[in-house]
Amino acid sequence: MCSWGGQQLPILQLHAEFDLTQNPISVIVTGGITVSAAIVEDTISYNLKVAEYDASDEMFVDVRYGFEKGKYGEISPSAFKGYTVNGIYAMSLSLRPSSFMGSAFTVSLAGNVLSVIPSMKCEINGVQYSLTGVFNEKTNSTDYGYNSTTGTVPQLTYLKSKKGSTITVKLT
Repeated sequence: MCSWGGQQLPILQLHAEFDLTQNPISVIVTGGITVSAAIVEDTISYNLKVAEYDASDEMFVDVRYGFEKGKYGEISPSAFKGYTVNGIYAMSLSLRPSSFMGSAFTVSLAGNVLSVIPSMKCEINGVQYSLTGVFNEKTNSTDYGYNSTTGTVPQLTYLKSKKGSTITVKLT
């Protein structure tokens, strides 16, 4: 039994979910109350239609595979935690005529969201990658990713092989 305002009541089981990242709370426990908490990571699955984009010019060979909003590819749904997904792509960059400079994988969200989402996880081709964010003033976006100056990132090879297909990508 539970007492409320002097009245004896049956034991109550309350269940509530709060987003503590947006609404921090403090709990004071007195008597025989049990409080528990769990961290729940929201994973969102996306359908990504992979396309190729050649951004090369007279100096660089810049080839990209995946999706960039308004340029190439498609994605559904179009947001992550309320923020527009501007891109999920892999790229290779070389200096002409044939000097390899590096490759990269990027997930891009609209605006400066670093204070809300400092990092994320991306699962592609069954492999999960941890990505750290950096704000890009030029494009007003937060870019999560990594690069390699010694070889091709695995997502580039995979996305290139899936050109024209729709694949599943998961963001956490």
